[in-house]
Amino acid sequence: MSLTVMPVVPLPAKTPNSVFSNVTNVPPTPQDLPSDDDAVQAHQYTENAIIAKRQDLIDDPSFVEALRYQNDLLLAKSAHPIPPWFTQAMKAFLDDIKQHIKVTIQDAIDELKETVKDELSPGRKGE
Repeated sequence: MSLTVMPVVPLPAKTPNSVFSNVTNVPPTPQDLPSDDDAVQAHQYTENAIIAKRQDLIDDPSFVEALRYQNDLLLAKSAHPIPPWFTQAMKAFLDDIKQHIKVTIQDAIDELKETVKDELSPGRKGE
């Protein structure tokens, strides 16, 4: 039996330095999980992109990049992704449980084999 683990929602990539970075500051790399401050900075970045687009200071791809950045960050923040450490910790925990179950089953099988062997052996007690 294999463990199905939900994928970790990727954090938004750091906004690349583009022509738009000459118009406004590129937000810093967000925390893992994005904080409220990260969301506010992404929103401000998008607001600045809207202003820059209205003034024809940025092209369509740069504008879409800003919108995508805010969207990706909010998605990562709202999706409640699994923290990176959780998957490894859960795997180790489940590996321990699986090992314990294997040992318990093997012990029960060995005991059953011994019981059957004793019952089928000639000259067993109680005959």
